[in-house]
Amino acid sequence: MSHPTQLHREAIQPVCMDVLEAFDSFRLETRSATLDGSAPLRAVQGCRPFLDGNEAGLHLQFRYPAMLVCREGQAKLRLSEKGRNAATKDYAARVEELVAAGHLTADGYWHRQLQMGFVTQEGETLRVWTGYLVKPASDVWILVSTAYNRRCMVDVREYILSDTSAFVPLFVELDLSTLSHEETWLDTELATLTALRPNVRVQIRSLREDPEPGQRFVDFFSAESLERRATTKVSGDYRQKTAHLPDEETPGAGAVCGFAYCGGQPHLLSAGRFERFLTAGGMAENDPAGRTLEYGVTHALYDLHFRWAGVSLRVISRPSKEDVDRLMEEWSELYGTDPAERIRFWSNYMMPSRGPQRGEPYLTLSGWVLARTPPGWSSILDAYSFPDIQGMRGVIAHDTYPGALPQFQFCAPGEFRMAAGTPVGRNLPVPRSLLQAGYRNVSRCIR
Repeated sequence: MSHPTQLHREAIQPVCMDVLEAFDSFRLETRSATLDGSAPLRAVQGCRPFLDGNEAGLHLQFRYPAMLVCREGQAKLRLSEKGRNAATKDYAARVEELVAAGHLTADGYWHRQLQMGFVTQEGETLRVWTGYLVKPASDVWILVSTAYNRRCMVDVREYILSDTSAFVPLFVELDLSTLSHEETWLDTELATLTALRPNVRVQIRSLREDPEPGQRFVDFFSAESLERRATTKVSGDYRQKTAHLPDEETPGAGAVCGFAYCGGQPHLLSAGRFERFLTAGGMAENDPAGRTLEYGVTHALYDLHFRWAGVSLRVISRPSKEDVDRLMEEWSELYGTDPAERIRFWSNYMMPSRGPQRGEPYLTLSGWVLARTPPGWSSILDAYSFPDIQGMRGVIAHDTYPGALPQFQFCAPGEFRMAAGTPVGRNLPVPRSLLQAGYRNVSRCIR
């Protein structure tokens, strides 16, 4: 049975892709900034990047209860009766209907893949077809990744949807090597779809070569701002200064986003690119149209060593005195002694939650990195995950505030280390107009 075309999110939002729904085994939906009221109160009151990170993108979740069982390298997806019927009822016939309707190429790569079933395993990757076929809008890429800030306890192998020539199946590729238990419930967000704009270049320079982001940083932490922070629970400076930012993109062939490393530490930054693209012809290493998108990768300054005891975080290793002195000397020479002293807290690098609160399982890194995007652009800051530490997602308006601070959430008590130079976070430039882009369901359910 055919259904009228439907827009998801408000009609005023841009449409990032068209969606065909062949099976109704998954939900593709938006998420509230407060995670349906489950977000910590202090974060809701004072951390807009966290709230914006919760809302960004579209989220995939099983429509019915599901469990992943993995023993001796063999994975099985256990579904409820409703879930199994939603994913498999008349499966072969409906796949052939997609071919007959021209949505899949007969005997093409994806036709053959779907004939193998909606779940297949290759090594340590379990590929699950969501029942959707998608086609990105013109000049839009879709990043399929692990969900952030609330997610199932298994990582998703990332890839990019960039092919606008045809509909392609939307898969979730589960990385079985990241499982901690033989049985894992898949009962919350499993993956996130994030709309991106291609043709972005990253420019990396030292703070001395590009001092402007540092000036914005010391201006943000003015004496008045620090005084408010000392007397109130939440200063609200970032929220106020980013409350009414425009989201119009700067016209041009592509955006250039700048990153500055501080303290004379060039190993803090590198430029990254996506290398997995799901196209109409299968998986590829490059975009079929030859486009690229660079992002900034933040690396650990030194050997990080810390302990999460369940109610408090103990920082065991700190930056060397030589590194801190070099950082403060740089800031003093560029901006003056008083402004440099105002941001001395930033030199600690590892920054546990400040204040009397206990039991908050978070770690923030200052990174010693600053970022700058064109007007109308922000950065999605995705911290990388480690065993028993989940990287979190935030959205920072880097055209206004230059701080790039990856944040992590502990899953279990323990002692942790990250070697110097380890990638700890990704700064992904994106137009603000795409952060809450919707999709057009052109055939809500094919029958």
